[in-house]
Amino acid sequence: MFNDPNALIVNFGLHIVNAVILFLILRKLLFKPVKGYMDKRTQVFSEQQEELSSRQEEIDSLEAAYRQKMDNTRDEAKSILDQANERANEHIAEAQAKAREQVEGILERGRKQIENERAKAMEDIKGQAADLAVEIASKILAREIKREDHTKIIEDFLERVK
Repeated sequence: MFNDPNALIVNFGLHIVNAVILFLILRKLLFKPVKGYMDKRTQVFSEQQEELSSRQEEIDSLEAAYRQKMDNTRDEAKSILDQANERANEHIAEAQAKAREQVEGILERGRKQIENERAKAMEDIKGQAADLAVEIASKILAREIKREDHTKIIEDFLERVK
């Protein structure tokens, strides 16, 4: 049989027919379900990829919104701090102005008090000078004054004034 050329051709033809039948059976039973499974798997993968893309876009938009909110919050915080600093500076300026007014009032009262004390002292000195002048005049009138007496009276007067 292996020596017969016709038998070899028939045998070869049967092998080809068997291979075609086997291919058709495998195609029907194996390739189509496997291809269907692969198509489904590809479709699921595509859907997951689309979902991931949409989620990534959503994440990107949320991130952009978050960054915008952070920038707005930063700007708002800076604005609040600037306003607080401005108000603090105004309060400081007001406090300094009030302190200046109080210091000026105290100084003015001190000046007036000094002036009053000086006027009172001058009045006292004038009174004492008048008393001394009367006393000196009475001593002069009581007796004759010599140059030495006159010098002594002036020295006594100057000592009392000091």
